[in-house]
Amino acid sequence: MRDCSREIVKAQCETIGRLMRILFWGYGIFVVGAAAMGIWISSQASDLFAVSLANTGSGLAGYALFRGGMTVSFPQGVLNSAASLVPKLTYLIGYFVGILGHLVVWGMLLQLRTIFRNIDFHETPFSLDNCRALFRMGILIIVFGIVRGSVLRVLCSFWKIGGSGGSPADFALIIVGAVVISISYIFEYGTALQKESDETL
Repeated sequence: MRDCSREIVKAQCETIGRLMRILFWGYGIFVVGAAAMGIWISSQASDLFAVSLANTGSGLAGYALFRGGMTVSFPQGVLNSAASLVPKLTYLIGYFVGILGHLVVWGMLLQLRTIFRNIDFHETPFSLDNCRALFRMGILIIVFGIVRGSVLRVLCSFWKIGGSGGSPADFALIIVGAVVISISYIFEYGTALQKESDETL
């Protein structure tokens, strides 16, 4: 019965691993395509861009527009009124910060793909390679939280089109990243116990 359950779980992990590979490569194609699109957009004339701002009472919120269809949204407090004077720059900052966020997510998918590949290779989730992959995923989640909260605001402030509002980081994501890092240490402890048990047997 135990062997049967183990084979079922192993088969499920193999299926999820295949799905992770498809998702990883599919998302990678999307990121590369979006980056190429961004390079093309950056070569377009400035009069094809516009910025729409609205005063929410506690700061400006709005979006940058390209050709009346492709938009980039900005959280409340990130932009100031000067952004409407340089719509192309505003749009490109928002667009490429979004690409940076997608790259971080792609890195997370790479770690998930690595974990399931290691499970298939080692036939156990408890391996030092998986502990390292979980640790890296936790770091990437924290980086994603900082990218979402800080990078856009810092760049807009640097180019004098940003306000001083907005959260410096997505603290919920930072907490999730810290939890994943903690789980990586738990896995490392489990790996050491399994190795000790195997050596005893």
